[in-house]
Amino acid sequence: MVLKGGSIRESLSYSSYFLIVCILIIIPIFLYISVSDYTVLENNFKENYYQLQNNTENSIIESIELANTGLEIYDETFDYRLKYAFIPFIEAYNSSDGKPENIDLDLLKQNLGEDYDFYIIDSGHVVRYSTKELDIGLNFSNNVEFSDHLDKILLSGEYAGDRIVRGIRDTKNVSKYGYFPSPDKKYILEISYNIKDYKDKRDLLQFRKAADSLKEMNPYLTSIKIYDIYGYAIGEPDLLENEKDADILKHVTEQKTDYRIFDEDTNTITRYRYCDLHNPSLGSDLSVVLAFTYSNKAIEEELNKILFSKIIAFFLVIILLMGVFYVATDYLTRPIKNLVFDLDEIAKGNLDHKIKPGGAKEFASLRQSIQNMVISLKSMIENLRESEKTIKQYNEELESIVQERTEELKEATKEANFYIDLMTHDINNANMATLGYAQLIEDTADDTTKELAVKMIASVKRSTEIISNVSLIRTIQSRNQKLKPVLIDEIVRKIIELNPETDILYENSNRFVLADELLTEVFSNIIDNSIKYAGDDCRIEISTEEEEDWVRVCFDDNGPGISDEFKDEIFNRLFREKKKTGKSGKGLGLYIVKSLIQKRYGGIVYADDRIKGRPDMGLRVCVKLKKV
Repeated sequence: MVLKGGSIRESLSYSSYFLIVCILIIIPIFLYISVSDYTVLENNFKENYYQLQNNTENSIIESIELANTGLEIYDETFDYRLKYAFIPFIEAYNSSDGKPENIDLDLLKQNLGEDYDFYIIDSGHVVRYSTKELDIGLNFSNNVEFSDHLDKILLSGEYAGDRIVRGIRDTKNVSKYGYFPSPDKKYILEISYNIKDYKDKRDLLQFRKAADSLKEMNPYLTSIKIYDIYGYAIGEPDLLENEKDADILKHVTEQKTDYRIFDEDTNTITRYRYCDLHNPSLGSDLSVVLAFTYSNKAIEEELNKILFSKIIAFFLVIILLMGVFYVATDYLTRPIKNLVFDLDEIAKGNLDHKIKPGGAKEFASLRQSIQNMVISLKSMIENLRESEKTIKQYNEELESIVQERTEELKEATKEANFYIDLMTHDINNANMATLGYAQLIEDTADDTTKELAVKMIASVKRSTEIISNVSLIRTIQSRNQKLKPVLIDEIVRKIIELNPETDILYENSNRFVLADELLTEVFSNIIDNSIKYAGDDCRIEISTEEEEDWVRVCFDDNGPGISDEFKDEIFNRLFREKKKTGKSGKGLGLYIVKSLIQKRYGGIVYADDRIKGRPDMGLRVCVKLKKV
C-alpha cells in the first residue's frame, strides 16, 4: 500500500529494515565460534597443566619419603653412642639416691666429651636439669604427641632412640637424641649428641637435592621450598618465613592438609603440600611442608598467541562487514538525520520550518506528531506572552502599592514615636511636679496626711519607673550596637553603690562576659525585684561560676520565693503574682532582663529556688552569658 503524498518506503516499518540488517550481521555467530574454540584450547592446556602439576608434586613427595627412610637408618647408627653414655648417667642417678639435684651433670659431660649434653625431665614433661642452660625449663606438655611418647618411655623401662634433629631453642645445632627412664621411673633421662659434621655424613639437603632433580620435569615450576614442622626452611635453618607464610605453614602443619594461594602481583600460584614423615615409634616428627610455586606465564603466552590469531581473524571479518553496515546504516538513518536537522531548526525558534518527508511509516507518524506539537507550542507561546504581559502589569501595580504602604508605615511609625516621646516627656514633667508637691506635703502635713503623701510619692516613683522601663524597651529594640568585653565586678560594684541600704554580698571574680553598658539594667532589675518582694530586711548574695564557654551569674535573695508553676512565667511581659507582702509589679522588669539576655546577648536566664525543694525560702535568678 502506498500512502498519499509519500513513497513506497513508508509502507514498510522500521523494524523490517532492522531485521534485514540483523540477518547480514554475523558477528555474534562468528564471535561465539571464536570464543568456543579458544575456550576448548584453554581448557585442554589447563587440564594438561594440572595433570603435570600433580605428577611433579607426587614424584617429589615420593622421593622425599624414600630419602627419609634412608636417613632414618642413618640416624639409628648413632644409638650405640647414646646407649654407652647412659651407663655412667644411670650410675650417677643411682648414686644420688634418686635426687637429680645431687648429680653433677657437668662432670658427666666432661668425662664423655663436649659433644654430649645431659637432661633430666620430670613427669610433667619439663626439663628440670641440664648441661645446656638454654633448655632448662623447656616444657614439652604443649606437644601432645611428644608428651605421650615420653610417657610411654617412662613406663617401658627401656632405651628409646630418636632422630637427628635441630634443637627447639638451640636451632643452630643438630643432634641425635636418646631417652631412658630413671630406675625409680620418676624422671626421664635424656642425652643428646651433637652431629657437627652432619653436612658431610648425613646431608639434610638430600630432600632439597631430590626436589631439585625432579623440578626440571615441570617447566611451569619456578621454585620449591621445604619447611620442617617448626616453620624453618630446610637448608636455611636460621630463617623463618614472614608472618603471612608462617600462618599458612602453621595451618598446614596442624591440620595436616594442603593449601593453595594465588599471588596477583607475581602471577604465581603456590601450593603447600603436607608430607607425613612421622614414625609413631619415635618422638621427633620430621614431617615437612613443601611449597611449590608455579608461574602461569608460559601457558598465558601460548594462549595469548592463539587469542591474538583469533582477534586478527575477528577484526578481518569486522572490516568486511563494515561496508555492509555502512550501506545499510546510511539507508536506515537518513530519515533520522533529516528529522534531527528539522528539529534543530525548530529548536532555534523557526517554528514555521517544514519537516522533510521520507522514511518508514513510523517516521510518517513521528513527523505528524512533531508538526502537531509545533502547532501546540506556538499556541502556548502566544498564551504565555499574553500572561507575561498581564503578570508584569500586576507586578508593577503591586510594587507601587507596597511602596506606598511602606512609606505610610514609616510616617506612621515616626508620628507614633513622636507622640510617645512627647507623652513620655510630659508625663515625666508631671511626675516631677507631683513628686515635688507630695514631698512638700510630706514635710508639712500631719501624720494622717503624711502617710497619704508617702503613698503618693511611691506611686509617682512607680510611674516614673514604668516610663523608664518603656523607654529602655524601645532602646533595646532599636539599638544595633556591637557587644564588647564587660567586667562583671565593675557592674556589681556600681549596683551596690546605688543600693547602700540593701545587704548585698559579692566576692570579686575578675570574669569578663560579652555584653555592653545595658548589662547594668539587667542586674539592677533583678536586684530591684528582690528588694521589692523581700522588704526592708532584704539580703542578696551574688555569685559567679564558669561553665565551659559560659559565665553564670546567680542572685539569691531571702524573699518569699515563687512557686514552681510560675518560675518560667515571671519573665513574660506584664506578668504579676500577688505575694504575701501585698506588693505587685507591672511585669516589665524581668521581661527587660529576658529581652536583653536572650535577644541581645544570646544568653540564658532562668529562676530557681535558693534552697532546692524549698520555694518559700527565697528566690534564685541566674543568667548565663558568653565568656570572653
